[in-house]
Amino acid sequence: QALASSAPPRGGLPAPKQASVAICEPCHATIVEDGEFTAGTTRERNLAVTPKNYRRLARLFCALDLVHQLNSSGRSATQRELYYRACSNITGSLFRSQLDMNLSIRDAIGALRIGRPHLGIYVTE
Repeated sequence: QALASSAPPRGGLPAPKQASVAICEPCHATIVEDGEFTAGTTRERNLAVTPKNYRRLARLFCALDLVHQLNSSGRSATQRELYYRACSNITGSLFRSQLDMNLSIRDAIGALRIGRPHLGIYVTE
């Protein structure tokens, strides 16, 4: 018992916290008419960097990369277009269906807290 919690961790430093990505809950977020993102609540979710979430995190970063490409070129696209772009390159195996892309875009919106229209992404043409 003498070795229990009273001793500082090895090296005197606190144990490192697990890395995570803070995402606003999509079901509690609203996009007002002008495209601004407003959270209905302050409820957030931390997407931990664990083996269980690796695929979801990879999809999130792929969606963020596609959004960055859109904004860098000054273009806009539909969610379907982004899905086809992702499937046409090496990351295609990440997205098995359109739903995977839609959820990744939703995660990107929640992480960035920016409305879909401001990201240049539209649901339909």
